[in-house]
Amino acid sequence: MNFKKAATFLLLALLSLFASSCMDGEESVYGRVDEYGVQYSPTYMRGVVRYLKTMKPEKVKVISLDAKLNPIDSIEAALKVNDWGENIFSVVDRDYPYPVIKLVVTFPLGENEKMEFSQYVRLKESNIEVELSLSKALMSGRIETLMLEEDSTFERAEAQAVLDMRSAFNTDMDDVMSNNMTVYEYHGNTERLNGLLLYIYCRHEISDSVFYSTFNEFYKDFAKAGNVSDSLMAKSADAYLSTFMVLNDEAENIQFMSFSRDSVLGICHCDYDFFKRAYGISLALSSETFMSESEEYCKLDNEYSSYNGRTFVYDKALGFWRLQTSLEDVIGVCLFRKDSVTVNDGIRYHCEKYSGIWKEEPEE
Repeated sequence: MNFKKAATFLLLALLSLFASSCMDGEESVYGRVDEYGVQYSPTYMRGVVRYLKTMKPEKVKVISLDAKLNPIDSIEAALKVNDWGENIFSVVDRDYPYPVIKLVVTFPLGENEKMEFSQYVRLKESNIEVELSLSKALMSGRIETLMLEEDSTFERAEAQAVLDMRSAFNTDMDDVMSNNMTVYEYHGNTERLNGLLLYIYCRHEISDSVFYSTFNEFYKDFAKAGNVSDSLMAKSADAYLSTFMVLNDEAENIQFMSFSRDSVLGICHCDYDFFKRAYGISLALSSETFMSESEEYCKLDNEYSSYNGRTFVYDKALGFWRLQTSLEDVIGVCLFRKDSVTVNDGIRYHCEKYSGIWKEEPEE
């Protein structure tokens, strides 16, 4: 009898516990376990929006999915700025029926439009270091293709998408996947763009609308084949190169610098590896180039580029490559340590020593 009473008491206690877990007619789940035996739901989520500091997120939406990546329901995450100026988001304990979810971050685009960037996240036992980034948003379409069309697991699809990203955008380094958005200057007028590289590919320096439309072009290309077209690469490089000019500043330092809305981020000098990948030309400062006593020239040969046929010059006196001006393409290059005079179409031009710039001179 005592055993029956104890069993009855235990059953009533379990029923009471089950009843107390029901809210608004919905059953709360005490624990969902994935195929690896890891409990992923319910879970608390916290993360950071790692886009450009000039991009201010308006909201982050969390979407529950089924095994075919179809949306089930969604909730808006709490979004705020922490003491370090980071945009962070969080969601209280919540049940997710499938261990992969979609996060969508929204930014303003002009007065009436929005930019939305989606990425997939694999839930774990702890989900407090989630990072939203442009590279992961671009990868999301590729992950979908691999999971839905090639029956890949999320883990395999994500790993393959990362490899494809590195191959498609930067064959030698991992800058395109980096969240470090600090420019690293490593030689004269040369720099590494780190996590800013993908923004250059997407032509962020031009405008928000161009940036978003270019992102979507890359997204479609990459989702389908894990690669991107050579023509789109060249178009991105053209936009980047169009922001550069030869500058002779007040301190009499000749520089080849970029001037755009992204200059505030420190993007001012050339990333030679970017031009190598986008144009198929090599502007690397090899030891032979550096030790040579004369200038070197590299003609841009890319049928997709509006700069096709134009010439880069390595000015030994300055120690860096720059694109010759259109005038220099016609009358010759103005080298830093040479004083030159030439006449073209009746106009006299003077390349004054240490100026690096041709100037018209009145006839004598």
